[in-house]
Amino acid sequence: MCLNIGSVRSHYINKFISGYYNLIMEEAKAIKFIELTPEGEFCISSDAMNMLQELGDKKVAPIVIAGPWRSGKSFLANRFVGRMKGFTLGSTVKACTKGIWMWSKPIKLEGEDSCALILDAEGLNSTERSANTDTRLFVLSLLLSSLFVYNSRGHITETSIEDLALVTKLSKDIHVRSTDSEQDAEFYKYLPTFFWVLRDFSLDLNKKTPHDYLEDNLKLQPSEQSAQRNSIRHAITSYFPERDCFTLVRPVNEEGKLINLETMKYADLRSEFTKACDCFVETALKRVRVKTVNGVPLTASMYMGLALEYIQSLNDRETPTVLTALERVLLDEARKHSEAIFEKFSVELGDKLDPSLFPMEECEVAQAIDECKKKAYNEFIQRLHSLCSGNDLAENYKKFEGRIKVETDRINEMNVNNSDEKSKELLQVLFEKLALPRVQSTNDIKPTLTIEFTSEWLSLIHISEPTRLLSISYAVFCLKKKKKKK
Repeated sequence: MCLNIGSVRSHYINKFISGYYNLIMEEAKAIKFIELTPEGEFCISSDAMNMLQELGDKKVAPIVIAGPWRSGKSFLANRFVGRMKGFTLGSTVKACTKGIWMWSKPIKLEGEDSCALILDAEGLNSTERSANTDTRLFVLSLLLSSLFVYNSRGHITETSIEDLALVTKLSKDIHVRSTDSEQDAEFYKYLPTFFWVLRDFSLDLNKKTPHDYLEDNLKLQPSEQSAQRNSIRHAITSYFPERDCFTLVRPVNEEGKLINLETMKYADLRSEFTKACDCFVETALKRVRVKTVNGVPLTASMYMGLALEYIQSLNDRETPTVLTALERVLLDEARKHSEAIFEKFSVELGDKLDPSLFPMEECEVAQAIDECKKKAYNEFIQRLHSLCSGNDLAENYKKFEGRIKVETDRINEMNVNNSDEKSKELLQVLFEKLALPRVQSTNDIKPTLTIEFTSEWLSLIHISEPTRLLSISYAVFCLKKKKKKK
């Protein structure tokens, strides 16, 4: 932990965050990611879909800030984007965040070709939501995060441990695979890193780090009265082996200012608070990793697909199954990649074999087709080998190969048909040039008329034997006017 950073470092971090985000966060805002309809069903907003589709193949590292309602989650989320106003804050008894919200501009992660998504989840234990809705929101937040930030007020107490009771039911609320009757022994691998942020913290840790403080409180208690809480402790340590704790003092001393915190300047808050807050943000952005499921790093497109799969399961009152959802997403991604590669192949082939240039020698057509096919097949293997393997890859390759064949057969047929049309046009021109002479009277008819006509106008009519070059037949016509004898 780096809570005791010096003033120079704190100033640098704050300046970096403010300057960096002023450049890249223009026009940025909080948008709805997952909404909850009046009927109690989840859905992804069109704004979030558009954003994730624009990111496309960019790898994503989602950071979800969750916790009890009215605990200051949204303020913490705003610090990731360098703002006091962004995600809505509130000072009343009504919960401000509904569903899960997302910042509209991702944060580029240093040294990686990926970006962090900042998500603010609806507070738990709200009087406006049922326990069932809390459970489903909690499950979604965990499934969709690479780093799960649990924000709560005060110290770690038996009551705050009980607030995390939902963790004990995770093995029932989330399945790894659909075929196993027992939960996967490595269930924790499918869950995110866990950060516990303690707000308004005032204890003296006596040189212990917040991490030590967390671990001390997660140790099993010997009393029988602690059995229920011990099950929660055991679940936290089992499901979140990668965990940490951060402590933040109150941002201001005056109660009146606390109510209107978002109207204040960040620099006017207590220095102990801003230093610790900056350290937390810095650490989170350094330690968050690309969301990976079963060894597959997720792109923005895949992340959206996975969210849709989980939402569909919850709406159908079914238990989300991680690997089943992933398999469907990967198959869909493979289909989209295959379609994109085929479209690219068609465009490149069309550029090389412009129909306006037909007919072309078949060797030229064959060469152009081979070049485009080789490029397309290489790209197909390169892009799809990480999405599917074995029988799935072979099946997708066979379908792709079939589409390529249909397209190349169409091109070859077009060239052959064009060749036939050109030959017919040439025959028509020749026929017109060889029109028979007009006979005005019977005196014009002579036994040698045809011979004289041919001798006069043609020195050669050569119609070659039909010559076959691959599948194109053609004829050569040579027409030459004979010179008159002197």
